[in-house]
Amino acid sequence: MGYVGTLTANGINLADINATETGFNQIETLLTDQAEAVVVFANNEPLQLQNMGEEVNVINAADYVDMVFNGIVTNEETLANNPELVEGFLRALAHGLRDTLDDPDTAYEISKSYVEGLDDSRRDVLESSLTIWDAETLGLTDGSSWEETQETLMAIGFLDAPLDDLEAAYSNDIVLQVQP
Repeated sequence: MGYVGTLTANGINLADINATETGFNQIETLLTDQAEAVVVFANNEPLQLQNMGEEVNVINAADYVDMVFNGIVTNEETLANNPELVEGFLRALAHGLRDTLDDPDTAYEISKSYVEGLDDSRRDVLESSLTIWDAETLGLTDGSSWEETQETLMAIGFLDAPLDDLEAAYSNDIVLQVQP
């Protein structure tokens, strides 16, 4: 979705490009000239390409548009009936992220026990991720990001009308409670 916001921020409509779905083979798609550009995670595929000796030009969506991207999603039923599950999950996630930010070497070594085939050749992904994850309040989402996301989705026709209550779509309440 970030690419759509980047296009929109630069006055380019989806109709102006030939966008096709490639699945999870962006590197192969790019290297075999099936596409001139691919949508990737900035902390993964560009590093793989560089490690292959390829020259990479990354256009970060966040430089052009402040959209909501990856996040944790649950439903109102789970929030109402099992709030301790949600709180426990978010607490564990916040602690894991903070521990990783504070001591990435130990976090990487621990991960090797749980991720099959993980060796030091992929350490660059962790290093690249640290700056993306780092924040004063881990997991905090901003209302202005949600507003810009909604505006972008409406501009490209993914939403017909604004939500009646955009603030009902997200909450920082538990995130603020579980900070390490």
